Amino acid sequence: MPKKNNSKRPQSSSMKPTTPPRMIQLTSSDGILLQADIRALILSSTLAATIKELGYDKEDCTDFKPLPVNNVIAFTLKLVIEWCDKHKEDDPAIAQAEKDKKNIFIPSWDRHFLGRLPMSNLFDLITAAYHLDITGLINYGCKTVANSAKGKSTEEMRELFGIPEPWEQPSTSTATWDD
Repeated sequence: MPKKNNSKRPQSSSMKPTTPPRMIQLTSSDGILLQADIRALILSSTLAATIKELGYDKEDCTDFKPLPVNNVIAFTLKLVIEWCDKHKEDDPAIAQAEKDKKNIFIPSWDRHFLGRLPMSNLFDLITAAYHLDITGLINYGCKTVANSAKGKSTEEMRELFGIPEPWEQPSTSTATWDD
């Protein structure tokens, strides 16, 4: 009869006991109210400082007023919340270490999440990540843009990034010919 292995296996992240989410509301720059878990929002250094300053990080705090998120519209803020929610259990030291690396590896989930966005939405998301100071999202977003431009001709890059040809751009010159 084979021996039974009684050694304990390490728990996977999906088996970890989780605390119930503490939801707070955010107001986007276009006035839409959204909800997010505080644990996800603290991936943003900007929001983490605001949350701490307002005392929302204290366990006994229940009087949450919506946090205004200026310069980020609801569509983009939803993407930020989705990304942060996925990464709320990540070690913040990893994102900081990735920031200093020349070659950033984009995990599969992030590659899919960022790769499905049209370039204009990806730029908006990166801009929001800079505004909110979300290191991992900045790193992965910028690397996604760089990867999408790799090996492209000038014409292909113009199309990818929506840059008009020089002759298509409106003239800024106001000079006139006088006889």
